[in-house]
Amino acid sequence: KHVKDTFEFNSDTKPDLVNFDGEKMLLCKKTDNHSTDEWVYMYNNAPLFLDRKEALDYFAKNIMPELKQGLKDPYYGLRVSTIQKLGSSSFKTDEDVIKTIENLVKTDKDRNVKAAAIGFLAKISEEKYRPVFEAALQDSSYNVAGAALKGLVSLDKDKAYDLAVKYANDAKGNLGEEVFRILGDKGNDKDFDILLGYYNDMGLSQEKMSASESMTKFMMKMNDLDKIKKGIDAIVEFRNQVPGQFREFVSNSLKRNIDKVAKAKGQEIADYVEKVWK
Repeated sequence: KHVKDTFEFNSDTKPDLVNFDGEKMLLCKKTDNHSTDEWVYMYNNAPLFLDRKEALDYFAKNIMPELKQGLKDPYYGLRVSTIQKLGSSSFKTDEDVIKTIENLVKTDKDRNVKAAAIGFLAKISEEKYRPVFEAALQDSSYNVAGAALKGLVSLDKDKAYDLAVKYANDAKGNLGEEVFRILGDKGNDKDFDILLGYYNDMGLSQEKMSASESMTKFMMKMNDLDKIKKGIDAIVEFRNQVPGQFREFVSNSLKRNIDKVAKAKGQEIADYVEKVWK
């Protein structure tokens, strides 16, 4: 009713928690001034996953050991976000955290959690995890397999190219992204068709925008002019798929990258760009 209202309620005892907007239905900007004990109580007792998410966010921001509880949260999304939060915190070397995450790789039935857990171990990059990565690379989930490939590459950077070529067939999702990244960095002309196929299969997205930049960088080190033209055609097709209200912004960004290819590859490619970029 008013710009600012203050509400007070009498209580015989101090409540363990005042959970404002407990049903998470109110459209507002909310600032909670809970004590640390109240946040802990909220995680352990409030009924909604959003309650637990808010508590875990608080634990992460304040580098609290209670964040570890999120590894056993009943909701897979909070287990995933907890792994990610721990991986960028001082708890990433905590022995209990590492053991729990190792166990998640073995026992968690959700593939998103398993992929996140393998990604955590990949950053540790210890030889003892090689069998874990090799086994996970055969998983039917592209997310799990992609995380496993990152893990193997972290152990054998010199073998990254061979691993990417080996698993390039039918690589999608995170596995496809990792193969695309490795081949784009270490590949040559003969790998172009793999990269082009992955690029063409991508949907209209920000990820494809980023992949377009990777494609142009790859083309700059290629020698086969016919393949370079195919790459340019694919990027032009992507530009043409972008809705009109966004196309100018996307087009300008793509054109800057294409122009770098034209400058690096000589007059024939420059003329081709001028012909097809309309």
